[in-house]
Amino acid sequence: MLDWDLATVRLLDEDVTVRREAAGTVDGSRLAGRHALRQALLTDEDAQVRAIAARRLGDARDGRFAPALLESLEDPMPMVRD
Repeated sequence: MLDWDLATVRLLDEDVTVRREAAGTVDGSRLAGRHALRQALLTDEDAQVRAIAARRLGDARDGRFAPALLESLEDPMPMVRD
């Protein structure tokens, strides 16, 4: 069974406010958390969620997620690219 923390699951919530909070609290020290942040960065419809996920992934300094961060440089929203 996968060991997901609640914030990781909440990244899938319909409510954008819930997803924004979750992006800021996902356990980025765990690989599952970093994968969830990558998924949010690449697919979430909300720019603020994507921006938080990008910052958190960058802070994790895990080279496996560099391609996702590089891809986010093409995001239409400046807050995500920054």
